[in-house]
Amino acid sequence: MGRRGDSGLKARSVRVRRQGVVDQGPPDQQGVPRYRYDFELFHFSDRGRTLVARSYADTPGRACFLHLAEGAAQRRLTPADLEDPLLLSAVAWLRSSGRCELAWLACDGYRNIAT
Repeated sequence: MGRRGDSGLKARSVRVRRQGVVDQGPPDQQGVPRYRYDFELFHFSDRGRTLVARSYADTPGRACFLHLAEGAAQRRLTPADLEDPLLLSAVAWLRSSGRCELAWLACDGYRNIAT
């Protein structure tokens, strides 16, 4: 995976880090990558916890929360996390940046976050 750029911003007490990523597979016989994903990862951090979201370049108005890390431990989100101040701050920040279609990755797939 390659990095397109890296910038740090601050949203209230939550630290926001954006990381541009391009992930592409090996080339086929014509020299074209077999797959190519261009996306941004957003790391929202506060008090030793980091919430990670992803937004693909071809759907810039959408972002999905992937997991929550606490120290070295990483876990999927649960419905209870939807009320967490860290997630609420991240939702507000993403919406202010134009990503209004939001979802989170549950054990059984993606679930939309109500507007």
